[in-house]
Amino acid sequence: MIAAARNRLRHGRLHRHSFLAGKRLDTADLAQDQAEFIEQERRLQGRRGLVVQLNDEDRLSGSARVTVPVDLDLRESTQLDRRIGAVADRLIHVGLEVRAAYPGEALEAFVDRAAETLAMRAVANSGFGFAPPSDVVSSTNMGDDILCAKGWFLSTGHIVGRSTCALSVKPGRYSLGVCHGSRTRYHPQLFNLPIGQIHLNLP
Repeated sequence: MIAAARNRLRHGRLHRHSFLAGKRLDTADLAQDQAEFIEQERRLQGRRGLVVQLNDEDRLSGSARVTVPVDLDLRESTQLDRRIGAVADRLIHVGLEVRAAYPGEALEAFVDRAAETLAMRAVANSGFGFAPPSDVVSSTNMGDDILCAKGWFLSTGHIVGRSTCALSVKPGRYSLGVCHGSRTRYHPQLFNLPIGQIHLNLP
C-alpha cells in the first residue's frame, strides 16, 4: 500500500480527497503541503534545502533512522541563504539533528513520509488495525506546552495543549516536543499516531 501511495505522489499533485486501495481519504492537509513543498523547491533555485534525521522505532520506513524534509517558509523571504541558516540554527537549538539535503533528497523524503501517512489513513479507514481516536501526551515537567509538527514536511510545530493533554490528529507521522518559557525541545523519534499514551522524556 505504501508503494501505491508513493506512485500516486510521484505522478501528480494530491487533491483534497484521494483514493487509495479503494478508500476515499481526506488529504487536504497533505495536498496543501505538497503544493507548498513544490513551491519551496522552485524558490530554492539550486540551493540545498534542509532535512532532519529522526529515529523510526516503529520501522514503518524499514529503517531505524528516517529523514524528514523541513518547511523553510520562504513565501516572503528574499534573503534565502540567511533564511536557510536561521531555520537550521533554530532546529539545532531545539534538539533536532539537521543537515543540508543532497540533490533530490528532500523530494524523496517528502514522498516517502507522505506515502506512509496515506497508507496509515487507508488502513484506518478500512477498519483494520483499530487505533484509539486520540492520544494522551505527557511530559517530564508539569506545565510544559506540548508541540506537534507534521512528520512529512517539518516546521517548528504548534502548541496543541498543556501536559498532560489529549491530542487528536488524523492518522499519520508526527514529531512531538515540549516548550516552557524560553525552553523548547523536540523528541528525536518520528511517531505514528494515534498510538494511545505518549510520554515525552525531555529535559
